[in-house]
Amino acid sequence: MTSRGPAGRFGRLGLPLVVLFGAAPITLTSWGGFILLQAALSWYAFRLDNDKPWHLISLPIRQLVYRQLMYIVLLQSAITAVTGGRLRWQKLRRTGEVAVPVEA
Repeated sequence: MTSRGPAGRFGRLGLPLVVLFGAAPITLTSWGGFILLQAALSWYAFRLDNDKPWHLISLPIRQLVYRQLMYIVLLQSAITAVTGGRLRWQKLRRTGEVAVPVEA
């Protein structure tokens, strides 16, 4: 929604219209129910591992951000497949030079 260009325009105009186009209560209730179910299952998983479940506070935000990142990866992969291009692994160039910090 914060992007510039056509993608941002779609996010600012299209997505709110999808929510507000007659079925807003159903959409928001479904999303809320999904988040609650996911939170309950995540809490249970934390409980099984004897971890503190305070990370669950960020669950709704993670859900939105992670989905958008996955859409970007999917779109990039689809465009690359259609155009016949290749996505190469990005790897660091190794130089063999290491600097050790000097303690003062």
